[in-house]
Amino acid sequence: MEKVLIVDDEENILKALSVILKEEGFSVLTEKNGKKGLETFLKEKPNFIFLDVWLPEMDGLELLENIKREKPDAIVIMISGHGTISTAMESVKKGAFDFIEKPLSLERVLNSLKNGIEYRKLLLERKELLPIMVPPKKESLKQKEEKRQEEVKSSLKLKDKILKQKTIKKSTVLYGVGLHSGLKTGLILNPAPPNTGIRLLTIPQNIEIPARLENVVKSGYATCLGKDGVLISTVEHFLASCHCFGITNLIVKVHSEIPVMDGSALEFCKVFEEAGIEEQEEGIEPIIIKKTYSVVKGKEKISIKPYDGLKITYHLDYPPPVGKESFTYEHKNPEKFIEEIAPARTFGFMKDIGELEKMGLGSGGRLNNFILIGEEGVLNTTLRFEKEFSRHKILDIFGDIYLLGRPIFGEIEAFMTGHSDNHNLLREIIKDAL
Repeated sequence: MEKVLIVDDEENILKALSVILKEEGFSVLTEKNGKKGLETFLKEKPNFIFLDVWLPEMDGLELLENIKREKPDAIVIMISGHGTISTAMESVKKGAFDFIEKPLSLERVLNSLKNGIEYRKLLLERKELLPIMVPPKKESLKQKEEKRQEEVKSSLKLKDKILKQKTIKKSTVLYGVGLHSGLKTGLILNPAPPNTGIRLLTIPQNIEIPARLENVVKSGYATCLGKDGVLISTVEHFLASCHCFGITNLIVKVHSEIPVMDGSALEFCKVFEEAGIEEQEEGIEPIIIKKTYSVVKGKEKISIKPYDGLKITYHLDYPPPVGKESFTYEHKNPEKFIEEIAPARTFGFMKDIGELEKMGLGSGGRLNNFILIGEEGVLNTTLRFEKEFSRHKILDIFGDIYLLGRPIFGEIEAFMTGHSDNHNLLREIIKDAL
């Protein structure tokens, strides 16, 4: 019988969690202070621990560090009634698998424990494989290029296969500022079992919002998801990074707005690279576009047609100093996305700043996370590469189309469109494609 240790100074929490976990078939140990909790852990060596942040004699974060030092593969789920995004992120940085806000939800407790069990299985499987793993031979530049070409060829035939679901290998965190709210925010990213999808969990409300089209509530200057009156803004760059790596299962804890970082998707991609990508056994069927879908609103136009892969072309036509610009991106692998699209930053015009402020948007815009365009040209930075504006629009589309929850095969062409046009195109597709 699997042991679970609960360390919390609230008697009602100990009783409630004990009843729930015993009914689920676990052997339950309880303690009311940090020192006693450590003693019991060292004696019993449970694999799963629920741990309050605020404890007498030894606080939860110190106890967490002791547990992870003694048993690195222990799954520690932090719980708190006074937590903040910074507390939650600090917990994950110190090795916690998850962070749950009080009052505790039965569903959240069991889901978190279930995810932890799945994650620990993966850790143990990797350990078993380590002794028989042979270091890879060094590849020559020619061999690397041949391998890349084979990957490209294979990717173009994926429509005849079921793709593998993916998650990240380990929990990780990321700090930043919200572009439109201007508030300090951050993300806690947890691995998730197959068929979970990408699910955003708000701190402190503990409301779960799947990253799906049906949960889009605003689409003006950014894609905003919402449920039960709680909103999560500016999800498009983050979803583009998930799309880039093919991540299909992820628990994302966030406080009101995804951080803007440098205005692009580059930092999110780096975080995923550092966490590692875990391919899962279960498959996921891509959406294959079999006819042309179009959305037209005045001068704004976006369409998708059948194509053996995913290709996006964006045309923009602004008054000087921007002028006309077009760029085409064909997705083949994460490296190509990171090279051509991920670094492209959000941009805006000086003349629109006043209007954004009236709407309560753009408060987090800084000189290092936003391309500001005046009458004579870019005011605050140097462009990272040619056609950065149209590349960023492709980045937005790449993120928005992942709201379908599955990879998509088709060729998209857009002219002067924004998030609402992207979402309307998806609504046309789902009428008969899903």
